[in-house]
Amino acid sequence: MEHSLEPIVDTINALIALVVLYLGFRIINSMRFILQKRSVYLFLAAAMFFALQETLAVIASTVLQSETLGIIREIIETAFIACLAIAMYLIVKSEKQEISILHLSAETDALTKLYNISYFRRAALQQIKHAKENNLSLALFMCDIDDFKQYNDLFGHEAGNIALKAVAQTFQETARADDLWARYGGEEFVSLLIISREDTITTAADRIRASIESKCAPNYNASLQRQITVSIGVATLTPSMAGLEELIEEADKALYCAKKSGKNRVSATSC
Repeated sequence: MEHSLEPIVDTINALIALVVLYLGFRIINSMRFILQKRSVYLFLAAAMFFALQETLAVIASTVLQSETLGIIREIIETAFIACLAIAMYLIVKSEKQEISILHLSAETDALTKLYNISYFRRAALQQIKHAKENNLSLALFMCDIDDFKQYNDLFGHEAGNIALKAVAQTFQETARADDLWARYGGEEFVSLLIISREDTITTAADRIRASIESKCAPNYNASLQRQITVSIGVATLTPSMAGLEELIEEADKALYCAKKSGKNRVSATSC
């Protein structure tokens, strides 16, 4: 009785494996990550090997028994186990990758790929604390794209997004490795950096301004509709400052002065 049921059970197993194959191919397009897709492909391969093994088991028990058939079944079983093992490894790796991407997306601005303001505030507070404890000089740059609303109105929001990305990319190319750049909001950007001497603050800010003026122009970047410039307000952390908010406020006042003085310039003082 037990021997007569074995082909039926093997047939049912093979049919279940085929159903798994069908469902797997239905859902694979919804996988977001390459590693996820690869793991699903391996699971499907394992299901296929399992279905093949069960089919051969039916053949062996009802039609033909041979040593060669037994060897083939052993090879298929090994392939089945190997596919499952590799698929499980890829799932674990994919999960780590997804967690890393989620962390990155929580820290960066989706459009410009600079840090977002939430991450900037957390990191800036740590830098300020470190600077005060180690008697280091910190400067904060508040940057604003000149006449950005007019640019948006003339060329459209998609063109405005391209301009924002071009400016952000120039910031990344110009900045030092330890400079902390973020999108503050809208067309405003902010940077916190360690400075070696007081007289280098405005020089560093003007280097960034000049780089924007040079690289964010149609003759350098064909995706831009016209020349892009920025105004930069500079503030230095002093012992009397309470913290980050006061530093941002001082830089914002200096930025207002740069705007009022004609734009496309750097100011380290409030008007």
